[in-house]
Amino acid sequence: MIPLLVGAMILTPYVVSTVVLRIVRKAEAERAREDEAANASADLSRASSLSHAAPAGDNAPVRA
Repeated sequence: MIPLLVGAMILTPYVVSTVVLRIVRKAEAERAREDEAANASADLSRASSLSHAAPAGDNAPVRA
């Protein structure tokens, strides 16, 4: 019985750190997905506002 208790005491920090590490990595992945979605929507809105602007080469004076 004592070797099982000693083994459990030795393994406990590893089990706890594994669980905490998985939780932290999951939270980081979720935050990265949210940031990526926010950046994608910002890029789309920026692209749509640029598509309504005049082309860059279309600012030459018109000759009559």
